[in-house]
Amino acid sequence: MNSTHAQATLVVLASLISGTTASAQFGGTFTITKSVIGGGGNSSAETFVLVGIAGQPDAGDMAGGSFLLKGGFAGLSAAAPPAALLPEPTPTGKDRFLTFVVPPDGAGAETAIRATLVSLYDPSAPFPINPPDFTAREGEVRYVNLLRDDNGAPVTSCLSSPSLSTFYRCATLGCDPEYADWAEIFAGEPIHLSGSAIVPDSIYTVSQLAASCAGNEATCAAASAELQLATARFGDVDDSGLVNVTDVVLTVDVVKAVFGAVWEYQCYIRAQDPKPHLNATNVTDIVLHVDAVKLVAYQLNVPTCP
Repeated sequence: MNSTHAQATLVVLASLISGTTASAQFGGTFTITKSVIGGGGNSSAETFVLVGIAGQPDAGDMAGGSFLLKGGFAGLSAAAPPAALLPEPTPTGKDRFLTFVVPPDGAGAETAIRATLVSLYDPSAPFPINPPDFTAREGEVRYVNLLRDDNGAPVTSCLSSPSLSTFYRCATLGCDPEYADWAEIFAGEPIHLSGSAIVPDSIYTVSQLAASCAGNEATCAAASAELQLATARFGDVDDSGLVNVTDVVLTVDVVKAVFGAVWEYQCYIRAQDPKPHLNATNVTDIVLHVDAVKLVAYQLNVPTCP
């Protein structure tokens, strides 16, 4: 093989190996100098994005006149935040529940849902007698968890009326984040959230955290915009802003499973740590609504997380 033929062969081989045009240098012995153009373009799945940059492998600077081209490795890009949670389509007053909708993202992405305790038990006039002070808990966060039955199996629906066989979607608040495809689990229906940290006359915000936030929830930037939610006045079932005999009657109707009664989550107020999937509204809730009419203050505690 003559030298010209060998040179051409090496140039072709170099081109096939690199995927781009390779330059050949020769003079006495043959030397192949590699030339590379890195792939560009972006690839994405769920909340992750892989950014490709043309020329990425070519580290180093090139300058000419007043221009400078910097080559090297790009920094990491933060995961895109999830979509914001949505308010319930038809709001109803609730003392011990928060309600929102997780919008479907079409990708099956898992998220955690964070609730921030903004303002706890701050009733307006007429003021209850000796209300508890929960300000020490304000600013704390909790996370949405699945309710579970006595065998540890997840529960996503709670019974509102045994005799009428009406159900609603339910979950609870806990101290530890739980990552799940909430939109898929609850099929886009409103989630009615209970827990010891949800008390009357209070304000909360809820937001979604991307899966990349796991283990770093407190400072993770991949969080959705916050949705503000509020609970009703203690004992106010019909969301009128006042508590009177009407609220007591509505609660009695729920306990008696009267056709057309309001939903159980509108009058369930008695439990320190509500378990609506196990315990239905009962006479204790009626007594507490009577107490609320008498301006007796909410008496349960808001425990802190360990």
